[in-house]
Amino acid sequence: MEDPNTFGTDEFIEWCRLAGIEPYICGNAGTGTPEEMSDWVEYCKPDPGPLGSAAHCERHPDPFNVRYWSVGNENWGGHEIGAKTIQEWGLFVRETVKMMRRTDPSVVLTAGRPW
Repeated sequence: MEDPNTFGTDEFIEWCRLAGIEPYICGNAGTGTPEEMSDWVEYCKPDPGPLGSAAHCERHPDPFNVRYWSVGNENWGGHEIGAKTIQEWGLFVRETVKMMRRTDPSVVLTAGRPW
């Protein structure tokens, strides 16, 4: 069955707000990049930058203000796409966190274990 990808960031955050819960977003550390995670934080931060402002102007009067983020999930083993060694994982997490915090210093971050 093909996934139409019609339930994205906007829909997830709207669902969280309706359910009365805080959104938690886990970025793709397998094939994703630190830049992609930083861009996603920018889209969802309290004062959206260029990536978030156009979307919010058209669809959302209020910023998303997502506070809880994770760098990756299940990043171990050769069966995972983009699996990294422990050394590669440490460097990837460090760079990703640096870029995410530069975009929004208020984010609360976690990272999956590589083993």
